[in-house]
Amino acid sequence: MRESLARREAVELSAELELEVSDSDIDMNDKTEGDAAAFDRKRESSLINQLRTEGNELKGCFTRHSFQAISLCSIAIAGILHFMVQEPIVALGAVGILPIIFSVCQLGIYKFSASNRHFGYELYLTRTRNVPPEFRGRWKPEYRQLGWEEAMQAWRVVHATLFETIYTKGRMFIPERLRSQFRPRRYQTQWFVQRTLFGPGARAKWHAGTYLRKMLFMLHCTAFGAAALVLVSLLFISRMGGELQCHWSEHLVRLYHPTVIFGLQTTKELLVVASIGCVMVLLIWAQGIADRQRSKMLEDGGLSIRACSIIWQAAVVAHFTALANSRKFKLNARQLNAIVRSLKGRERRDAMAGNAAQYVERVLMERTITTYPEGTGLPGFQFWLGQEAVSLARCAADIEAWIGMRQLPDTIERNE
Repeated sequence: MRESLARREAVELSAELELEVSDSDIDMNDKTEGDAAAFDRKRESSLINQLRTEGNELKGCFTRHSFQAISLCSIAIAGILHFMVQEPIVALGAVGILPIIFSVCQLGIYKFSASNRHFGYELYLTRTRNVPPEFRGRWKPEYRQLGWEEAMQAWRVVHATLFETIYTKGRMFIPERLRSQFRPRRYQTQWFVQRTLFGPGARAKWHAGTYLRKMLFMLHCTAFGAAALVLVSLLFISRMGGELQCHWSEHLVRLYHPTVIFGLQTTKELLVVASIGCVMVLLIWAQGIADRQRSKMLEDGGLSIRACSIIWQAAVVAHFTALANSRKFKLNARQLNAIVRSLKGRERRDAMAGNAAQYVERVLMERTITTYPEGTGLPGFQFWLGQEAVSLARCAADIEAWIGMRQLPDTIERNE
């Protein structure tokens, strides 16, 4: 009897101990999961603070350089205007003002592009914080844990490919413009232009801010002031008989002899100075048009904060899709390129358009290819990332459909 009672007490004690251990395990798991979630939130908050700080510093840097350039050029213009009365040749020194102004304008476009990219990443993180399952599509909540440098690697491939698909390539005085298939038409919506999403005849307005446009306008006005000095110097040269006089060299500079143009007697000095002034005006005018077009892209276009947030989500999806293909096939870029080159005709064009996965899988089934173990890194990752970027470019008119944020129409398929 005592043995059975002792045995029963031992069984009950062991059961209680097991229950306590299981309860403690549950509490520990809950605590671990809670700590991990708190760590992720803290890491995300820290990243957002860093991005906002850097974005504000980028804008502040442009503001600082703009006012410094305007102040320096204004002092130079005042000095040239003071000495130009006696020495008209000094006005040609205003030509050196244009490179300073143009460089600062290009700096501003670059700074605001990088700033919008940072703020767009914050908007992407905020919008994807609580996405319902039925609206996630190819995107998954764990994609939010992607590191910043890995995300930037995907961004540099995806954004560059997508941007050149939508816009033409620009130069210093030639702005980037929408390609013909993306130019706005009546009642046509564009995912990267906010004002087209309100609906036809809507009274809603979109105000993206005009700070960059106004700062560029001030810089261009300063440049026009420099060009005006060169043109005004023509009056002083004509008063001196059409000759460029320079007392600093203690002799009279006569470059050319008088000539007759349009029935008026003048000198080639006047023509040279007038040509320089006209060229300066044309350059400033062309730069102003280009900067205005680029500022529109930054305010409500392919480089706006809202557009960058959508592209960030697409870049993250492309990154993880490329990562999955890299782990699935375990082939390096040399082997993958050889497989694509071995294809013929339509299959090769289809593979180069972002659908190489199905052909690589078929080739692996037909013949044996030495694959690389996963522990050696990410074989072929850049190849698959490029595939996703090209696939996205084919759906450039509707990135949200490519991400899968909403159901694709029956007539549109990703792998068409």
